[in-house]
Amino acid sequence: MVSSKGWWWIAGGAGLVWLLSRQPATQHVIEAGEDVVTAAISGWKNVRDGPLWVPVINGAEAQYGIPPDLLARVAYQESHFRPEIIDGTVASSAGALGIMQMLPLYFSSVRVATPFSASDTAAQIQQAAAELARLYGVFLDWGLALAAYNDGQNNVSKYLAGTRPLPDGTITYVTDVLADVPVPSARFNA
Repeated sequence: MVSSKGWWWIAGGAGLVWLLSRQPATQHVIEAGEDVVTAAISGWKNVRDGPLWVPVINGAEAQYGIPPDLLARVAYQESHFRPEIIDGTVASSAGALGIMQMLPLYFSSVRVATPFSASDTAAQIQQAAAELARLYGVFLDWGLALAAYNDGQNNVSKYLAGTRPLPDGTITYVTDVLADVPVPSARFNA
């Protein structure tokens, strides 16, 4: 049983959430919280447009020999399957675009007009799958391939040579992906 004081706390919290949801600057924070709740309840594959794109990504994984759900989990890490990120109308602070958050400087599939069409997004998935498979071929380790996808092949090579540490963000990125999709051949140690 909730006391009358407890009800005031609940009502106040609900009022604060409502007030914050009306502010454009906090809208993305609330949406991110909703995504976390959805992922916790029904799984990361079911967040926003995940049910639409995970099967397409799984097909690319099979085509390129990527462990099941690894590239799909990368897509979730990159875009949280948010439609406005997937269609390219929202770019990252670094200028990365699309479901796989690819930089136009390096990836032709995101050098097309926005909003991206479904076929543009499918092309991005194919290009990202080819890149992740290529990185695995370089490092022979899925964890290091993920680190290179996030931080760049040259930076991971410098890390392996002992001349540069991996950024905390990259360590978190790889750890989060592998926590949801454990891959036996990933020997990533940061």
